[in-house]
Amino acid sequence: GTIAVDFDTGIRAAATHLAKLGHRRISHVSGPLNLQTARVRRDIFIEELSAHDINPDQVAVVEGNFRIDGGRKALTQLLSLPKPPTAVFAGNDLAALGILWAARGHGLRIPEDLSVVGFDNIHLAAEVNPPLTTVGLHRHQIGSTAMQMLLDIMSEFQQSQSDTVHHKQVECQLVIRQSTSRPQDS
Repeated sequence: GTIAVDFDTGIRAAATHLAKLGHRRISHVSGPLNLQTARVRRDIFIEELSAHDINPDQVAVVEGNFRIDGGRKALTQLLSLPKPPTAVFAGNDLAALGILWAARGHGLRIPEDLSVVGFDNIHLAAEVNPPLTTVGLHRHQIGSTAMQMLLDIMSEFQQSQSDTVHHKQVECQLVIRQSTSRPQDS
């Protein structure tokens, strides 16, 4: 059996959240763009922003490395733009933490001057200051889904119908915490 994770829903929710807060200058710090996962996250995010009338050409994308140092470097690049973003969606939480900490070094307040959204909902995301808004899986949901599949397979095995293919989809959700707010200059 397989468990598929639907990242699409969570990424679209992140884009919608930032657009509804009133952000227009939104950027994306991607993972390494030679990775398909990084390109897909970027494309879904930009596509969803365009549904909220944000021109894809206006979305600055900086390639990161899914690590803290990549987030720091990416923020420095974004701050050198003529019109720096008021919100950033990072390809994962480590990059988001790099952005969060680097922003503070640049004298920016999170979320007043910059809203930051991560992706993964790692344990640390809830512990930093401010706690990070992020797209995440409910880990217990994966565990209980896997357990349920196992029980289904076992009961079928006992009734000797083990040719059924099990496929379940687990959705990602946006976990809204304190790293996002309305832009100050809106």
